[in-house]
Amino acid sequence: MRLRLVVRRNALPDAPIIWDVTDPSILVSQLVEQVNEVIPIESGEWGLEDYAVEVLATGSRGFELFHFQILGRVCKEDDEVL
Repeated sequence: MRLRLVVRRNALPDAPIIWDVTDPSILVSQLVEQVNEVIPIESGEWGLEDYAVEVLATGSRGFELFHFQILGRVCKEDDEVL
């Protein structure tokens, strides 16, 4: 599954990337950990728990995901995730 991912970090520009999810059975929190390995989002003041994950709906606001949800059940191919 591919996601259109936009990483928003404190005081830094957005980082739009295509993210290949090889295992859709991972938790949303595990996605955040994987992203942190490639694009550091943790800092001295900000931890992974400070970030929210949203799926953007076409023409409306996004929907926040819980960190314990299974990614493949709440996201689908080519979803835009913030």
